[in-house]
Amino acid sequence: DRPLIAPILIEDWDEKLTHFEFRAEYGTQLGEAIARQLDAQVAQVICLAARSAATLTATQAATKGGQQITKASADTSAAAMLEAMIEAAAGFERRDVRASELHFYVKPEMYFKIVEEGSLINADFNGPNGSKATGTVMKGWGFHIGMSNNIPDSVVTAVAGALNNYAGDFTKTQAIGFHRDAVGTVYREFVTTESQYMIEYQQDLVLAKLMCGTGILRPECACEIVIP
Repeated sequence: DRPLIAPILIEDWDEKLTHFEFRAEYGTQLGEAIARQLDAQVAQVICLAARSAATLTATQAATKGGQQITKASADTSAAAMLEAMIEAAAGFERRDVRASELHFYVKPEMYFKIVEEGSLINADFNGPNGSKATGTVMKGWGFHIGMSNNIPDSVVTAVAGALNNYAGDFTKTQAIGFHRDAVGTVYREFVTTESQYMIEYQQDLVLAKLMCGTGILRPECACEIVIP
């Protein structure tokens, strides 16, 4: 892909009047901005992998493609989302995907609904697996469960001049399940920073950049939960 870039302008006047060092904080936030964009691209590619056909031979095409599971109320009901999670787990088993490295990510609202629903944190059946006190649930049906703000939920259009395509209609996407083999990210250059003083503006231009690209590896290792 073209490099991911996060820039900021730091004014001389502000820096002279400030009695504490803030460039390190700016650097941290620039890195976080790039990380969020990269996470969003990876999530989009996982969804696209879940919609893809098998990359193996035609005799295995029926069982080696991605999973797109449609589940009514998966956007509002924890019970519906857990049913979709069970279907996803069974689908990965049918596709011979290693269960020890499966992950399942939902949006924050649904994550806390799952915690509130309580079946996965019931100590009588699960052992220590999170609690309502901490607002956490760790595993369910073989998945490591997490939440993310980067699950796509809109129409992503192709960027003119980009060397990769992450476009798709993700308006119905509610969750993603995946094994690490689903997609791959190749790095040409890791995060670096550059700065330049702009005398005409009396400001320093500081930016962080990352050169990488993400693509589909094994569609059978990806799952997308969508609403009708």
